[in-house]
Amino acid sequence: METDEAWLHLMEVQMFLTPPSRPHQNPLLIRLKRLSDPSFANLPEWCHCESLPSCLPSPPGPPGDVGIDGGMSRALPLMQTHRSAPFYLR
Repeated sequence: METDEAWLHLMEVQMFLTPPSRPHQNPLLIRLKRLSDPSFANLPEWCHCESLPSCLPSPPGPPGDVGIDGGMSRALPLMQTHRSAPFYLR
């Protein structure tokens, strides 16, 4: 029992002598200053949104290769009659 009391006394002395540590700042709560952040450089003072790139739409690309016909339409009749097929395919 004396060891516990001695430990508690040491902890009290340590808390009395040790300066309080500064709390860690949460990085999610820090506000960026508008003037020092380059992403806000071209925005007017009343704007509170991010600057987004504004690009003109590009022309459509070439058509892709033609695929094979069938896909699931050929496999579906086989699955509907098979007992191991899920209930929604029977």
